[in-house]
Amino acid sequence: MEQTSNIVLSTLGETWIVALEVADYKKNIKEVHCITGTDQKIEQNIELLINEFASNRPDITLGIWQIEDFDEINSCKKVQLFKEILFRWYLRHFHNNSKTLPYVSIGGGMKFMAATLQKAASLFGAEEVFQVLSGKTPPQNSQDYNKAKMENKVVFAELGKEPGFEELRELRLEDFPLNFEKTKNAKNVFSYLLIPPDNQLLVQKIDQLIPSISKRAKAWKEKIHLPFPILALGSKKFFNWLNSPLDLHEDEDWIKNLPKVDLHTHLGGFATHGHLLTEVQKAAHKPLLNPPAAATFPSHWPHPKEPIGLEKYIKLGDATGSNLLKDPGCLKKHCQLLYEKLCEDNVIYCEIRCSPNNYADPEENRSAWLVLQEIQKHFQESMDKRLKDNPSSFCQVNLIIIADRKSRSLSSLHRHISLAITAHQHFPIGWGKCVIVGVDLAGFESKETRAELFAYDFTPVHRCGIAVTAHAGENDDAEGIWQAIYKLHARRLGHALSLKNSPELLQSVIERQIGIEMCPYANYQIKGFKPMEGKDPYPLLDYHNKGVLVSVNTDNIGISQANLTQNFLFLATLCEGITKLNILQILSNSIKVAFIPYEIKQKLNDLIEEKLEDLVKKYS
Repeated sequence: MEQTSNIVLSTLGETWIVALEVADYKKNIKEVHCITGTDQKIEQNIELLINEFASNRPDITLGIWQIEDFDEINSCKKVQLFKEILFRWYLRHFHNNSKTLPYVSIGGGMKFMAATLQKAASLFGAEEVFQVLSGKTPPQNSQDYNKAKMENKVVFAELGKEPGFEELRELRLEDFPLNFEKTKNAKNVFSYLLIPPDNQLLVQKIDQLIPSISKRAKAWKEKIHLPFPILALGSKKFFNWLNSPLDLHEDEDWIKNLPKVDLHTHLGGFATHGHLLTEVQKAAHKPLLNPPAAATFPSHWPHPKEPIGLEKYIKLGDATGSNLLKDPGCLKKHCQLLYEKLCEDNVIYCEIRCSPNNYADPEENRSAWLVLQEIQKHFQESMDKRLKDNPSSFCQVNLIIIADRKSRSLSSLHRHISLAITAHQHFPIGWGKCVIVGVDLAGFESKETRAELFAYDFTPVHRCGIAVTAHAGENDDAEGIWQAIYKLHARRLGHALSLKNSPELLQSVIERQIGIEMCPYANYQIKGFKPMEGKDPYPLLDYHNKGVLVSVNTDNIGISQANLTQNFLFLATLCEGITKLNILQILSNSIKVAFIPYEIKQKLNDLIEEKLEDLVKKYS
């Protein structure tokens, strides 16, 4: 049960009736404490109050707190002295009132005294700040006051509650002691003499804390506008930098060092060329008979002069196709090298797509389940080693099983769906654990392979609570996206480049908070966008500005010859005017739509915030 306030704090001047008025503010008032100075008139008032409270208000305790040698405020020194004493006095009563906020009356005494008390209320908090209004002629004695009450001339003007700052209320009393002596007591009335301190430690402490409290308050206030609250602590200079356009060259270092998230990368599209392919081939358990040679890249790759289309793009990865990755040694080395490259690129979370059934080899008694176990094991061992040897560059990897729409029959698709369902319950999810988190409907899109054809097949996936993503709108029109959303119930969409052609569908994507996995280099190489001659603008920034949860990903690191850092930097070319703040907002989107529990999302947010704190300091 929430405890309510039963104490009133007030200033007191030459009009002693103020104490009677505030005592009548609420029926539950148990204590009234008044702070005042020392002069002959106040001494007379104390005697009157002792008689009044002892006789007519025996259930209410009255405390009169007089400041020693304090009869008027005629210097800046006395102003600061009064602030220090009153703030200590206020803090003491808060702690002695079971740490519940007091009521505060600001009507008595000199105007400065009342203003200082109101300031204390705003700093430490008050259940209610009020002032007593009693007509043009204030009562001069108890008879006048009782008459004014009967005639309803006493009005309590409430100014509202003051929340104050919790950090100030948590200050320790022993650090700011209030020195006083008891001078009088009569039944329920007590009089104290406050001994002024020889310092202003509490005022100085408050002046020190308020700026940082205000900055933190601003951080929380702007949390809904900033992707990471730590950013709100930056200076104006930092915000100018944050809102400046992304620069391909100047921003390379901080993008490289930025912890990143990749939700769309294919296992088979990694070591497709060069020394990485050679290392994978050398790791074969059995000699490779006529391994396919690495494909020749088009001229000017990875920035071709014209798009090459999806079929030619996929063929660039034939060297690491199923024939190579069926070998357990090649598969292991491939996973190890990919993990190392992710860590080098400061990727802290990655969802890797794989097709275990394609790497199965019945002649060698290697089932799809065994292959999936090996893939999981290779990444798990790499993660364990990284956590032990170099935890600061750790990358959490989870797997997404590909269900390919291009199969001549649905048998392969069903095998992968069954595999995902079995594996999803077999590997318990958690930080530092490589598990299966989703199913991807992939493969070449056409009118004949839209999501509606596979809706029934994916029912068991939904029954088991497994997340679904779908390649949609890369080669098909907006109808392919519509079916992926409404027939397949996809939580994320791969590419969705044609979404820009359907404003109504785009609005549905926004309202349903569906993530869009965009892959700048792959999209440019396959479909073509400006600055490629005669092409449309890349839609990522437009999607983002309209509220779509877009993310930046790699697709195929080896084929596209671009890691995640390079994909982010490429946006400076593809999306004119995209800012550094946009980049961080997009990174935040990736965490929001990742196929992981809330606790792991918070872990990722914390890791990014730690790195961003250094960035804030550097540019502030």
